[in-house]
Amino acid sequence: MGKYLILCYLFLFNLLYAGDTSEKISLGFNVNAQKLYGDTRFGKFIFGVNPAIVRYNFQPYLFLESELGLGRLTTQKQNKQLTTDFIQFGIKTGVRPLGTFSVISPIFYIGGGILNFKLDNWPRFWDGYGVLGGGLEFFFKNYYSINLTGDFRYTTGDDFDGGDFRKRKDSFVNIGLGFMYHIGGRRFYMPKTEFSTTQPEELNLQLEKVAEDSTQVAEESGKVQEKLEIESLARSLNQKLELVELFKVKNASLDEQLIDLQNQVEEYTESFSENEQNYLDEYELGLNYYRTGEYTKAIIVFKELIDGLNNPHFLTNCYYWLGECYFASEQYSLALESFQRVVDDSQSIKNVDALFM
Repeated sequence: MGKYLILCYLFLFNLLYAGDTSEKISLGFNVNAQKLYGDTRFGKFIFGVNPAIVRYNFQPYLFLESELGLGRLTTQKQNKQLTTDFIQFGIKTGVRPLGTFSVISPIFYIGGGILNFKLDNWPRFWDGYGVLGGGLEFFFKNYYSINLTGDFRYTTGDDFDGGDFRKRKDSFVNIGLGFMYHIGGRRFYMPKTEFSTTQPEELNLQLEKVAEDSTQVAEESGKVQEKLEIESLARSLNQKLELVELFKVKNASLDEQLIDLQNQVEEYTESFSENEQNYLDEYELGLNYYRTGEYTKAIIVFKELIDGLNNPHFLTNCYYWLGECYFASEQYSLALESFQRVVDDSQSIKNVDALFM
């Protein structure tokens, strides 16, 4: 029958270990010392072992534990020592008052199970038992703990010690030292934030929603950016159109000014040609008077030319010959004034001649 218990235990182990609950599972074993209390009180503590312990942690304060153990109990009856070998399979519900938040935490448990045992040469028997106990759990690392436990196990029959007419139920004390490996770690059972306790499906939906919102925001941002670029291009185009209109207005004004300037140039050219011809005639007349010694007439001609001309080069020429006329007629002060006007015009071709007069 022991092999059937092992198969049941493995089935329960696979059931608990599968799925998303695996991180709440702890695996372990312990060694223990057991002493029988039956119709007699002459039993001794004998070591046993629980090679397979599976614990499911509902929360930091509550757990469910299954165990598969091998043990031996002894007693004396009618001056004869009796030995009972047994296999036990049990389930216990336990609490941790301090949870997994403390490195050292007391534990208390209650439960029951079945026993398959053999007393000396007797055939094998089945029996049930209840268990009540407690102990300490010490986490020396996040994933590992050591357990020190002690409990009292009360059987439903009186066959562990061979039976007796008093029909006292058998019981035995179990003191154990064990080791546990916590798949999810001690911190797995600690309170988590609202985000971390969200179901995976809900979290995936939230992530998908965030991704969709991000995509929409990116699209809206792209549209806004495109709209801003279009508005910027429109403003730039309007500015260029305004400049074109302004250039057209200015060009029209410049065209009008150019036409007026051309007309003025033509009028000035015509006027200048007439004045120039008159000047040359008068200028030749003044020079002829100077050459013939008629200085008074020459002075009158050159004065009239000076009063009627604006060209500085022509004026300095007239001042020069006016000075010559004054000098020839011995009017030296007036001659000096005329020559000084010529000297003041550095661009005049008569400048050097006037310096030597």
